[in-house]
Amino acid sequence: MGPEVDAALLGAAIVFRNDETMLSAVFSSLDAENIDRIFIRLLDSADQTAVAELAPQFGVLVQRMNNAELAVSLAQRLVQSFDAPQIQAWHWHTLAFLLENVSAEATGSVLSGAWEESLQFAATDNDVALNNRLAAVDVLGATIELPAHRFVLQHLLSADAAEVRLAAIARLAADRNSQPWLASQLESNLPTSIRSVIIQQLLERKSALPFLKPVTDRHPDWFDQEQLNVINGSTAENISTLTGPLLEYRMDVLQRQGDAALGQAVYQKHCALCHESAADGQRTGPDLTALTNRTPTFVLDAVLLPSQAFDARYVTYNIDLKDGRRRTGLIREETSNSLTLVDVQNQVHVLLRHEMEAIESTGLSLMPSGLADQISPADMRNLLEYVTSHRR
Repeated sequence: MGPEVDAALLGAAIVFRNDETMLSAVFSSLDAENIDRIFIRLLDSADQTAVAELAPQFGVLVQRMNNAELAVSLAQRLVQSFDAPQIQAWHWHTLAFLLENVSAEATGSVLSGAWEESLQFAATDNDVALNNRLAAVDVLGATIELPAHRFVLQHLLSADAAEVRLAAIARLAADRNSQPWLASQLESNLPTSIRSVIIQQLLERKSALPFLKPVTDRHPDWFDQEQLNVINGSTAENISTLTGPLLEYRMDVLQRQGDAALGQAVYQKHCALCHESAADGQRTGPDLTALTNRTPTFVLDAVLLPSQAFDARYVTYNIDLKDGRRRTGLIREETSNSLTLVDVQNQVHVLLRHEMEAIESTGLSLMPSGLADQISPADMRNLLEYVTSHRR
């Protein structure tokens, strides 16, 4: 297609930009090559109203095509065509559509310098117009794989504007890597209305249910019966998946009598490294003295299926660094510049954000599976007796 055809197609798109049926017909005749050319023509158009209304629709078109290369190309053209002071809400909306399915590395190549600074400013500054803030939050959510963007969204839970808080919660809840952190915030000092929104958003994602179960145990009054049924039903479903040797092991353990005194030695061998206080007073895993009000069956199921329902503070993260290394462990603390990670050996690593390539939640507890292969049924029953009946 030549320039005349491109011009005619752009003219048709501008004319029919508010007619969904006709615009779809125009878009159906486009391929990646002429989309790129026509988008450039659009950005150069003197009709700024048409540009503002049509550019996001090009973003939707490319998103549906699932063409990451084209998406990055258009995003780069958009960024190169405007200086940061010119940015409006439609710029952010267009970028959100274009970058939704693009890798963190490619996103980082598009959003840098003044545009990245403008994005974070637009999302967090109370003096920015609300529609611009929400559009910027949309970009942060679309590019949440970037560690810096995830951190900004987390920070927005305390934003003054309710609409901004709600938008940030929706984006965090939809991101599997952010669900453990979001669930962990339920027991922080949140307004009841915000807590209710977080619960509802997480309930809509099956992958988040394991992180809600411990919260229901401690705060059942925060949930209605229907919500409790969904969460408890998911846990029961996991238990029912035990089959073969593991199911036989469970039955063998539960029919035995335990000896707490013998269980102490098992605890020291298999549990103390993570569940005892370290030199700095911190534990890698939770304090097991809290289990004295739990039944042996409850504790055994948690050992056999450690990731079926566990406190979100103990989810494992993989953090890929730009030098090719990977660190795995619990995130103990986060700041705007760094995070502190504790690995399974109780080693502490302080990682700088500018050194990180990506942060990924495994959705799994740091507690290892396979302990049934290491602990005999008799020793397991003794261990259960020890942790459920004795404060150390």
